[in-house]
Amino acid sequence: MKQALLFLWDQYISMILRINLALGLLILGVNYLFPQVAIFGSYLTIYPLFPIIFLLIYGYSFTTLYRDLALSFQCRRTDLFWGSQAAFLATGLGCALLTAVMGFLAAHLLDLTAIMGKEGPLFQGGILWAKPEAIPVLLIAALTLQPMGAALGCLYEKHKIITTVILVVLMLLGVASTMLCLFIADGTLPISPSVILWTCVGFVALGLVGELTYYRSNKNAVVR
Repeated sequence: MKQALLFLWDQYISMILRINLALGLLILGVNYLFPQVAIFGSYLTIYPLFPIIFLLIYGYSFTTLYRDLALSFQCRRTDLFWGSQAAFLATGLGCALLTAVMGFLAAHLLDLTAIMGKEGPLFQGGILWAKPEAIPVLLIAALTLQPMGAALGCLYEKHKIITTVILVVLMLLGVASTMLCLFIADGTLPISPSVILWTCVGFVALGLVGELTYYRSNKNAVVR
């Protein structure tokens, strides 16, 4: 188990967290220095969607790349599975925490009135993801998208085209549903808050299906 965890920390967990930290600091930095540039404000508005996309893609690459590497280093399949659960949890919580920290810094360091004034009427209430009610939605998305990606990666060898199409569709649905929930939680869209609950239930259900598919595939995994 120690070998699996060390491998996952070096090749997977730390890489995801470093990328998201660097991206968040870069977006904060350019908006702090150039608040009048509209395109930088757009990146700030959609910042949490980048970690969501990264987590889905990295979950997908976990079973198409990282699993083979780990097994080639003599990691046991059982250790790798449970180690990957720790990795999914650490990266999901880590990305959600980074998003919350970036939201706090944005609210206290940036001139949000100047930045958001260029983003249209939907964003006049401020940065949606920087508000407390956004954290549960982002957390659930972060924790469930990696197992979904891992499940698709398991099917890649036999169904390359289908799994690639599903990955793109899932990415778009994940982004769209997350933004919808943020708008509803903020009160920008006059839609019943129960939509948020059912969206989160959908994320969890798909995440559990992904976990089951990944677990069954991992039992028979061999180095290709």
